[in-house]
Amino acid sequence: MSLPNFVLENASELRESIVRHNVRDVVAGKIATLIASGMLQIGDELPSERDLASALQVSRETVRGGIQILAAKNLVAVLHGARTRVISDDVRPEFEGVGQSKLINSYGLAEIH
Repeated sequence: MSLPNFVLENASELRESIVRHNVRDVVAGKIATLIASGMLQIGDELPSERDLASALQVSRETVRGGIQILAAKNLVAVLHGARTRVISDDVRPEFEGVGQSKLINSYGLAEIH
C-alpha cells in the first residue's frame, strides 16, 4: 500500500460526510441562533417573512422553507392567520455552533473582565 492511500484510508476526518447546506438550511440556522441565544424566547413572534427575507437578503419562499424546517423540529409554530411563534428553545446540535450560544449568559462581569 502506498503512503498516500494509507493516509486516505486512516484519516478519520475524511470519512466524516460532507454536509451540504441549501439556503433554507442556512436561514433555519440563523433563526435557530436567535432562539438559542435568547434574543427570541418562547412565546415571541418571529418577524414577518418579508422582514426576515429583507434582513437575510433572500426570497420569502426561502424564509418560508427555513421556517418549515424549524416547525418540523418543533421550535416554532406556524398558525394560519397569525404570526409564527417560538414554542421551544431546545435547539439541537444539527444547527452548527448554535448549542453554545446560551453559555454567553452564564458569565458574569468579573469573569469577562
